[in-house]
Amino acid sequence: MIYILWLRENTEANDITINSYLRRKMAFLYYCIECNLLHKPDVDNCSFSAYKTWVFENYLLGTGNRISTPLNVHIGNLNFEDGTITLCKIKNRKQ
Repeated sequence: MIYILWLRENTEANDITINSYLRRKMAFLYYCIECNLLHKPDVDNCSFSAYKTWVFENYLLGTGNRISTPLNVHIGNLNFEDGTITLCKIKNRKQ
């Protein structure tokens, strides 16, 4: 519900667009549940690949970005002081 309210207050998305966002998220969540991917791996015993996949999935779930957006993030796009990421490749072609 918070995600829907945030979309309504901070974007120009209409109800149909918001429903599309929710359907995509739910499909991805069901896939992750079936593959047992949503539990945090044991950091001491898991491979780097397993941890990286878990972090990436949580990033996608937390931001709602399309998959091509985080795939194009470079080190220079990260601002650790402000805790922000500059996204360069997004659907509307604006940073």
